[in-house]
Amino acid sequence: MESNYEYKYLSQIYDVCKSSFWDNYFIRINSFFTTPPKRVLDLGCGTGLAINHLNCSPNHYIGVDASEAMLQVAKKKFPAFDFQLKSILMFNQAREFDLVLSAFDTMNHLLNINDWQKAFRTARHHLSAEGYFIFDVVTQHDHQFNWPGQVNVTESNEWLYIQKSEFDNEKKIACLKNTIFLKEKNFWLRFDEEIHQISLPISTIMELLRYEDLECCQILDLETGSAPKNSSTTILFVCKVKTN
Repeated sequence: MESNYEYKYLSQIYDVCKSSFWDNYFIRINSFFTTPPKRVLDLGCGTGLAINHLNCSPNHYIGVDASEAMLQVAKKKFPAFDFQLKSILMFNQAREFDLVLSAFDTMNHLLNINDWQKAFRTARHHLSAEGYFIFDVVTQHDHQFNWPGQVNVTESNEWLYIQKSEFDNEKKIACLKNTIFLKEKNFWLRFDEEIHQISLPISTIMELLRYEDLECCQILDLETGSAPKNSSTTILFVCKVKTN
């Protein structure tokens, strides 16, 4: 059973299953820029799907991800772009970016609060004075009330993807159990992976951001674009460097 950062088998069908997420995402992001950000740091870049919506040159983009399988897909699609295999907590370069992006519940994959703090520190260190740090978080409400017992099935002629979600109320850890069947000649091969997540209250996230001198310009329900409610499932945070 592969776990958390591997995406070893899901990477093979990821773009087909997940690409629709980005359409709504960049409607929200683009509203904060009068001109597209030229320098982009993509923390948790996965297969590089965000590049399809960015107007940046390969020389001004860096994608960072801990999954070798996901980056292999990204490099095939975008060979001119810079992708680096490492934890987002370990990225450190003497460069600033107009947009530091950490999308599609990347933060939720960090399973302790200290790692969230380190991720915010990484973002702050690389953010230009006028740049934006934008990230999303699957909410505690979604994990606790929507994930338990949820089953999603996606299929094609060549593969079948079954996603089951669970939530451990005692440990406060959510789990995605991915089962993927890939067709090979007259046989179907089965692969299983687990992805674990946690979430934090908005107040705790805001406190962590303030500690790293990041101020939150806006918090949105990703689906509606309005202020988040108690029932919101994914929240978008838009941050800048704190000014005195």
